Amino acid sequence: MNVRTTRGRRPGRTMVATLAAALVVTAGGCSGDDGGDDAEPTPPPAATATPTAEPAPATVARIGQVAGTRISRATRDQLLGQVVPIVDAWFDGAYVGGSWPRAGVGDAFAGFTAGARRDVRRDLRVMTNVPIGERITGVTVRRRAVALDVLAVKRRAAAVTARVSLQFRTSGEIARVMTVRGRLFLTKGGGRGWQVFGYDVSAGARPAGGGSAR
Repeated sequence: MNVRTTRGRRPGRTMVATLAAALVVTAGGCSGDDGGDDAEPTPPPAATATPTAEPAPATVARIGQVAGTRISRATRDQLLGQVVPIVDAWFDGAYVGGSWPRAGVGDAFAGFTAGARRDVRRDLRVMTNVPIGERITGVTVRRRAVALDVLAVKRRAAAVTARVSLQFRTSGEIARVMTVRGRLFLTKGGGRGWQVFGYDVSAGARPAGGGSAR
């Protein structure tokens, strides 16, 4: 398996120490006519099975470790509702959503800070499918998951680390099974809600029964 790792804008030394310390603490029936008609009833038309595509798996999301002070169930649910869509937008825009072939990533990084977006531009080989996007014809998701590790102060979330895992299969000229794992570091402020300001992500690929793994 080929594995590539990228590390974008990381938390400052104080933030890293704080996060690291915190995370250590951490039927019906049928009726007929009873009349005297001797004619045999006409059988209903045979049902024709229509094949349907298997729905893509949804993101399995949960709260992981909570360090610092406790947070309520309502706060946990709110965090999932605010942070998971940021991760999903990245998963879909960068790797698995939309139609293929394509060259763009849409709004994949709308939830990233300006600094993090600048970092992504030099990490496209890991953070997106852009290098192969015009050579694949489809993407099938196998697994997508995120766990949110939370640093809480006074029962409020002060920082979040999203541990992410995504596995999918590409088809077309390049057929791969690709696995993306890593962490997104999020902060909240500036009136823009939660944003990814740093990441530590690796991507590995192996051939998927034909095609090129380059």
